Amino acid sequence: MSIIAWNCRGLGQAATVRALKRLNRRYRPEIVFLSETKQEEDYIEGLRRRLGFTHADYVAPRGQSGGLALWWRGNFLIQILSKCRNFFDLAVRGAIGGNSWHITFVYGEPRRNHRGNFVRALKELRRQNDDPWVLMGDFNLLGDVDEKSGGRPVKWIQCRLMQELLNDCELMDLGFNGQGFTWTNRAIKERLDRTVANSAWRTLFDKAQVYHEALLGSDHRPLVLKLCVWSRRRRNNFKFEAQWLEEKESREVINTAWNHNVRGSRMFVVYQKLKLSRTALARWSRQSLKSNSQEIEDLIGQLEDVQAQPYSVDIRKEEDELLQKLDRVWKKEELYWLQRSRIKWLRHGDRNTRPLHCKGVRD
Repeated sequence: MSIIAWNCRGLGQAATVRALKRLNRRYRPEIVFLSETKQEEDYIEGLRRRLGFTHADYVAPRGQSGGLALWWRGNFLIQILSKCRNFFDLAVRGAIGGNSWHITFVYGEPRRNHRGNFVRALKELRRQNDDPWVLMGDFNLLGDVDEKSGGRPVKWIQCRLMQELLNDCELMDLGFNGQGFTWTNRAIKERLDRTVANSAWRTLFDKAQVYHEALLGSDHRPLVLKLCVWSRRRRNNFKFEAQWLEEKESREVINTAWNHNVRGSRMFVVYQKLKLSRTALARWSRQSLKSNSQEIEDLIGQLEDVQAQPYSVDIRKEEDELLQKLDRVWKKEELYWLQRSRIKWLRHGDRNTRPLHCKGVRD
């Protein structure tokens, strides 16, 4: 079981939607929490349906800022205890082992003079419930002086509110896998997003791990909380890929295979040449081409390495070049799923909706 919390900084950009689709394919999360959606509910509902979530609740944005979205798949019972512009507070029942627990998704107060009220509201939630409790999201608070790189040095007093929340509510930071800083404006990096829990929740999910995902489509990294491990199914049946036509070598591979000397009836000769071409193309693709998904992950890995470096003009240029390459490969991946949808009248673009995706997987 996986849970995702992400300050997406608006769902109106193609790069943000692509990053969200990647997270959905990679982790198949049971629950997704998005903050700063900046979109009307009708638009977000359409995206929810395409990604396969069966239930949802929302907090509307104020003008062009804020907005929260909560999606879940309905494999267990979720009771929304309270919600506001800064958090969703939930009771979860019927999940792993049938245990009941409590999760709060947070979107920290952006206004500095209101952050004390935000922390007090979270403390009040703790007083109302003694269940195993986990909180995750963008707290918009630093917890330690080492959680910032660049800009003015952090003073300990700036970490007071986060430490006060951890101490008064008896919470522990669950740590993370991946890059340490979760927000950046390129010149400055900070760890503003985190997952914390009380000892009862940690005992209940002693193998749970937190992952800081790639910085794509937003200036915040998504948080992924994994409670158990899952594996993917792989398909090995052959299909001619439209994207191969973009590679000059593909024509040579087909010509070489087709020109093999084959004896027999006309139908047998055609069958054998098709078989040889299919085998040659599959071998060429395995040996010479990476799958789009593998290339995407490789580029994201390179991007994360670059983003971990101190800011400079050269680093920014390298990051922009990697983002352009990633955009091109993502478009090839969309073409891959478009071909499988068998709907030829769609234009190439951001059309990888869930019904088409599922149809492609079934075919």
